[in-house]
Amino acid sequence: LNENRLQDAISLHQEGHADQAIIQYKLILNSYPEHAMVHHLLGITLAQCGEIKRALSTLNRANELQPNHPIYLSSLANAHRRNADNDQAILYFEQALKLNPNLVSAHNNLALIFFKSEPNRAEKHFRAALDVMPEHVDANYNLGLLLSNSNKHKAKDYFERACHSDHAFIPARYQLAQLYHSEKSFRKALKWYQAVVALDADHANALSKIGLIYLEQDDTDRGLDFLERAHRLDPDLDDIHHNLACVYHHLKRYDDAVKHWLKYSMQQPDLTTTYNIGVCYLYLCRYQDAQDHLFEVIRQSPKHYHALVNLGATFLQCNKHDLAIEYYQRAQAITPNAAVEHVLSALTQCDSNNTSAPASYIVDLFDNYAMHYDNHLNDVLDYQLPKRIAHLIPSMLHLSSGSCITLDLGCGTGLCAKTLRDVSKTLIGIDLSSNMLAQAKKKSLYDHLVCQDITQFMPAHEDKIDLALCADTLPYIGQLEPLFSTVSRYMNVGGYWMFSIEECFDIDYTLNKNARYAHSQDYIRRLCTQYRLEVFHHERLALRTQQNAYVDGVLFILRPICSEQTTQIASSAYSG
Repeated sequence: LNENRLQDAISLHQEGHADQAIIQYKLILNSYPEHAMVHHLLGITLAQCGEIKRALSTLNRANELQPNHPIYLSSLANAHRRNADNDQAILYFEQALKLNPNLVSAHNNLALIFFKSEPNRAEKHFRAALDVMPEHVDANYNLGLLLSNSNKHKAKDYFERACHSDHAFIPARYQLAQLYHSEKSFRKALKWYQAVVALDADHANALSKIGLIYLEQDDTDRGLDFLERAHRLDPDLDDIHHNLACVYHHLKRYDDAVKHWLKYSMQQPDLTTTYNIGVCYLYLCRYQDAQDHLFEVIRQSPKHYHALVNLGATFLQCNKHDLAIEYYQRAQAITPNAAVEHVLSALTQCDSNNTSAPASYIVDLFDNYAMHYDNHLNDVLDYQLPKRIAHLIPSMLHLSSGSCITLDLGCGTGLCAKTLRDVSKTLIGIDLSSNMLAQAKKKSLYDHLVCQDITQFMPAHEDKIDLALCADTLPYIGQLEPLFSTVSRYMNVGGYWMFSIEECFDIDYTLNKNARYAHSQDYIRRLCTQYRLEVFHHERLALRTQQNAYVDGVLFILRPICSEQTTQIASSAYSG
């Protein structure tokens, strides 16, 4: 046998050129057909290429030519294991170990056969391998896997040993990251996931898990970035569509969310995903699509409370009030809810004890509205109030620049903040919706933003208020006495309070079918008398459009009455 020729074939095999190595081994066997070692080398190369049947034939020949060779027996056993013939594999592994009890690869591979069915026997053989070779990478890694559920602390030890033995071994690093992640040890998990990515920048699973850690730490931007990178690398990654959909839904990016929910539903259809798709379509104003999915939820789960509520919402938006009432009532029969009761009271026009919209209704409405609020009001509803306020403050109130302590009550996203900022030394925004306040914060115009009921807010400073604004706020409050009491108590002499109402007649206030309160001018004037305020200015104007028609309202400017003054109307103008 030409040793150089054999060494060349072995080098090709070791360098990953298996096809060329197979050719060389066969050429050698043409000349030396009884050479057991070459049959053995050809057999393990064929097995590595997935040609198991040919590998078994060749390895059997090696064992026939040189019986009782422990390495040859172990290789034959491993080929049987890969061929799912575990009984034969166990037989040959045990023969090999009887001949050489210190054969590490035989212990490791025999343990893999027992891994699921007989974990104690598997552990025994992994430990036997490590007794002979403590730094054996595969035995350390596999024993770590075996112990991952029963003894995580020891599992981490074995994974770390595998990492120390092979500084480029990715699986052990990934498993360590997984274990720390499951324990919510985010810093350590991140360290090991990043170690994986340092070795393989395109490891989609590790990138996805890094994204999840950032999300769990409320770092949404970085979390989404890593999830999107993982998705680009592997669009079919486990749970990637579910996780992206959840993030996009949280960010109110409903177009993106529904795209990923739909893909996820093709992989793993379930009731929750169907419901989430329906909700996304509701927020996208695709009401028929929303109803199709929500009806499917109800078909499978007739008492699905949230599906019933959202079906009611779709019919409300479509002006099908009878159907909206039906589904809201079905939901209310399952779990009574103040927000649903408020909407039902509006739709049925029945008497209600509610003197204002429930806080839960306001929070839910505007938390979900926040991301689209500015564009919807300005571009869809043609919202006029901020423009009118921007005109009236400089033209009528003549406030010095930077002179006022100002409250923006029900500030929302801060549509009026720029106008108020010009005259304010301190500008405070108050709203029940944290999502609205998050959008307002991005404008960097407020000195303070407070998440609170506007009737319960008490200024933290000794100075009284110079200017208060309630733009499109009173339609969510029926009985105004608490608000008038709060504002009048903290209003500075010479201060102003601007607010808008949607108007009703012959009654102090009423809840309209759109679930918004309207108020009469007579009611406002009686409250002025009660709380020692005077109407400095009022005007009727078109507030916005709704269902292709203008919604009329009244804008008031009130101010405190000085002790020597009598109540009078300084000006009265009508437009629109």
